[in-house]
Amino acid sequence: MSAIEIPAAELSAPWRLRDRLGLAFAWFLSLLFCAITVAIVLYLLVQGLRYVRPSLFVTHPAVGFSENETGGFLDPLIGTFAVGLMAMSIALPVGLGIGVWLSEYGRPFALARAAESTIEMIAGTPSIVLALFGTIIFQSGALGFLSRTSNGAVFGRSFFAAATMLSFVAMPLIVASVREGLQAIPGHVREASYAVGKTKIATTRR
Repeated sequence: MSAIEIPAAELSAPWRLRDRLGLAFAWFLSLLFCAITVAIVLYLLVQGLRYVRPSLFVTHPAVGFSENETGGFLDPLIGTFAVGLMAMSIALPVGLGIGVWLSEYGRPFALARAAESTIEMIAGTPSIVLALFGTIIFQSGALGFLSRTSNGAVFGRSFFAAATMLSFVAMPLIVASVREGLQAIPGHVREASYAVGKTKIATTRR
């Protein structure tokens, strides 16, 4: 028995006019926004595909007098892959180690709590803020030598500086994934591993 009973007549009553109008208006807005999104995507495809050519992926950026004479984006493409690879090379081992330590050990407790708070803070910080702090840290002080300009470019900083700050963006995700994966292991599996003589480190590795 619920605290408030609704008469059966009200449950089976047909929708009133305002309910039908509200539902129709909601459908109209949904379809309108979908149509606008599709129109924008189609417009960008129609206007942009005519400028796409195979040479864009294999030529260096260059200035030309016509669309066919301009260079491609080989350098930014290589830079993107290089920065991403370096960032994952930093984030994967560090994030894996932190995730295992927090999930399996977490001692001393105060240090574990501080690490969790730091990871949560990094995860909630916008990437543009991390990039600005990275630029300030790596271009001045004792770490300034790690951020030399490239060919006199104003903002041409080193791959190491960019990859380091990008690794901070990926690290909270890696730590969370590792912790969830380890915590999802049933307890009897761990006990069985200990029963056959495996150490805690060996159990974690397996």
